[in-house]
Amino acid sequence: MKKMSMSMVSLLIFGCGTGYAMEEGPERCPSASVVKVVSPQMAIEDRDNGKNSYSAFVVDGYGTGFKWNLVISGIKAESSKEALDKATDALSTLSGNPPPFQLGDFWFCYYAIGKGYKAVAFEPGFLDATKAVKIARR
Repeated sequence: MKKMSMSMVSLLIFGCGTGYAMEEGPERCPSASVVKVVSPQMAIEDRDNGKNSYSAFVVDGYGTGFKWNLVISGIKAESSKEALDKATDALSTLSGNPPPFQLGDFWFCYYAIGKGYKAVAFEPGFLDATKAVKIARR
């Protein structure tokens, strides 16, 4: 399987159009109990985080009226399929009731997740998945 750069994958995940920041932020983050039942849709190798390190992505509204991207990062795997399986398994450990916070023109929600991974949901507007993964690593 060919490895794609984060910038190439950005176009696949977030499309080619320009995203907008919300004029008013969300009042709440997606509920962890809702987030944990929507499995990631794709995983990409995160070359900046070392060999065999992946990040998994899912886009969903989670019943909030907004579209959110969820990134689970820090997944050690030999393939994107293995990374998706591990991310899906880790979702059962996702917890928290974070308040949304603004960073620049975007809104973020950090969640606790097991397996040593990091999980963050953000209001979609990024065209650059590299930025999303770097934020998820924090």
